[in-house]
Amino acid sequence: MIFLVDHNLEGHELLLSGSITNQGWQDLFSIRFVLLEEMSLSVNSSDRVVWRFAQANSETVPTFQPLASKRSFLS
Repeated sequence: MIFLVDHNLEGHELLLSGSITNQGWQDLFSIRFVLLEEMSLSVNSSDRVVWRFAQANSETVPTFQPLASKRSFLS
């Protein structure tokens, strides 16, 4: 499984990867975090471009939405 990481999560992918490895998940699944630049995508790529790229390449895009935004969205 490949997780496509944008510049907002840069550095966090190392923490996530270490945690996944320490908990033994790497033994069960092939998990890899890659930056947009590694996939020849600009850091300025629109969400639509990134999402379409991820779908076309069977990759996952982790997203973050602050709790306040979730409340607004669910209201």
